[in-house]
Order: sequence, then structure tokens, then C-alpha cells
Amino acid sequence: MANQLKVYNKLPRFSVSSDGEVYGTKTGKKIKTSIDYRGYKRLSVIVGSRTDGTRKHLNLKVHRMVAESFIHNPNDLPAVNHIDGNKLNNTVENLEWMSVRDNNAHARKIGLVKSYSPTKEHRQKMIDGWWKWFESGGKKQLIKNLAGQKNYLNQ
Repeated sequence: MANQLKVYNKLPRFSVSSDGEVYGTKTGKKIKTSIDYRGYKRLSVIVGSRTDGTRKHLNLKVHRMVAESFIHNPNDLPAVNHIDGNKLNNTVENLEWMSVRDNNAHARKIGLVKSYSPTKEHRQKMIDGWWKWFESGGKKQLIKNLAGQKNYLNQ
């Protein structure tokens, strides 16, 4: 496929190329992206106005921008899969829409994710760590979070 450029519908000030790059729509210049903590290429952007209180900081995943711009999703599938498993290869040919379940199965199949079964010692370390957090202020945070939720037992 020859490299194509499309305006990103959700934020028209950006255009996305079929080879996985992001450009400014007005300037045509390539926009600098970064790699997030999970290894995905992302674009950090501020939208809205500070004066009217609508200012938001967004982190947009480039592979998702490419898929939303170029790949038809008639079944409204939620996940974008990297066919070759390389999170930095955001070309249209390497992306596909699929269910979260299928995406996870694909990751296991190609060896990106291994099934995890903790040892008895590791489970005990996790429990000990949780209790340490709970006793050192986590209890207050947990109660605060739960207080804001509906109590489904007393409906």
C-alpha cells in the first residue's frame, strides 16, 4: 500500500499516515511521539481551554489512531492487535481489530505473554505486601474509595 495521509476525525488538527506516523494537519510536519510505559507509541496532547475549564491532557496511542483512520470496524471490536507482536510497528498492514479475548490469545500464541501461576512463596509475598500497604494508610484510601461507591448489598 502506498503511504496515505488522513485527517484524524477525533482531533482534526492531526493527520495520520498509513505507515503509522502522525503529522500536523496545518503544517504537514511530523509530530514527535514518545513510548509509554507499556511500549506503545503515543502522542501527548492538551485540548480545551484553561479559561473555561475544559482543558484536558490526552495520551493517544498511535496504533489506535491509525486503526480508527484506516481500518473498517463493522463489528465495533474494541482492541487493536499488532499482527507481528511489535508494538512500534503501526503500519496499516500490521494492525487489525479484534476482541480483547482474541487479542490476549494472540499474545499468548506468539509468546508475548506467558501464562502466570505464582509459587506459594510469591503468593505470600504479594499478601504480605498488600497487608503492609493496608496497614500504612491504604486502609483509609480503600474506605474512602468504597464510600463513594453504591452499597449493592443494601439495595
